[in-house]
Amino acid sequence: MSSFLQTIRAESPECLKLSLGIRPAEAAPHHRRRASLSQQTIDHLIAILLRDMTRGLLDLPVLPDVAHRVRRLVKDDQPSVAQVATFLSLDPALSARLLHVANSALYRGIVPIRHLLSAVARLGMEIVRNLLTSMVVLQLFRTRLLALQERIQLLWSHSIEVAAVANLLARQFQH
Repeated sequence: MSSFLQTIRAESPECLKLSLGIRPAEAAPHHRRRASLSQQTIDHLIAILLRDMTRGLLDLPVLPDVAHRVRRLVKDDQPSVAQVATFLSLDPALSARLLHVANSALYRGIVPIRHLLSAVARLGMEIVRNLLTSMVVLQLFRTRLLALQERIQLLWSHSIEVAAVANLLARQFQH
């Protein structure tokens, strides 16, 4: 439990009871229900996190180290799908995003993907590598400051356009 919740619990248990929907008449005395309140608090927070995650409202941070290791593995070696999925499973945020992409309209199959192994197999190594790069770089451009959001979005869009043009030029002059 976070120190913030511990402080609220210690200094104002009534506030915490109300936020959890416990009416004063239903609640046991504070000293007798300390353990159950703690579990209720954890359950309540987990429920909120799961709800927000399924609605796409929760943005989990990506661990750049895991993404970098998977990118290097895919680029340098000939890894199995299982090896890549194992590395990706070290980062829940990357795993969730790849599952989301694998089930998106662009890649969706008849059967929804529920496991990381299947997502990597469906997307393929090159797409997984490119998605990892995008996810890590995009995270660097996130801000809560409204004044910066528009400017960052313009910079991101411009970067994608420049990358697309550079890719076309490289293909054209390679032959």
